Amino acid sequence: MTSALPQVFVETPRLRLRSWTEADLPALHRKVFGDPAVMVFSNGVKTLEQVRDWIAADQARGVEQGFSHWAVERKSDDAFIGLCGLKLQPLAEGSYPEVGYRLERAAWGRGLATEAAGGVLQWAWTHTRYPEIIALIHPENLRSVRVVQKLGMRLGWQTDWYGIRHDVYVAERPAREVV
Repeated sequence: MTSALPQVFVETPRLRLRSWTEADLPALHRKVFGDPAVMVFSNGVKTLEQVRDWIAADQARGVEQGFSHWAVERKSDDAFIGLCGLKLQPLAEGSYPEVGYRLERAAWGRGLATEAAGGVLQWAWTHTRYPEIIALIHPENLRSVRVVQKLGMRLGWQTDWYGIRHDVYVAERPAREVV
């Protein structure tokens, strides 16, 4: 984490996705990784130290892969509301960049996850050469299914991820316009 001015990677009408700062750690723990409702389809809540380790690992992946998850903040008041970004996900079927997002409960139901993930997809098409981006979703996570469906992602296949069946949704790189 850095205490310097954060780098902004994605801006949408209501959101800013930026690099992590030291100040994000308590809010990321309290609002996201420490909230059982937010983590219900993940691997459980995390301690503050586990969140610190997660950020460090995510930043290291960012250096290695050229992308990572970013802090999501509302532009209207600069409030931290969650995370969104990309991670290269190794699956039995191969390695794919995965768009992932977790927002605090207070941000649910407002289209913010769709807006953030849509911004990340646009960033990926501009800054990477991957032909597809996936989203791994537990089949009972209907909120997340709606997010990716609104983004035009289609159900591609099912996979076992950490011993639990997940649906794999796929976004394909848009065709280039010929002028």
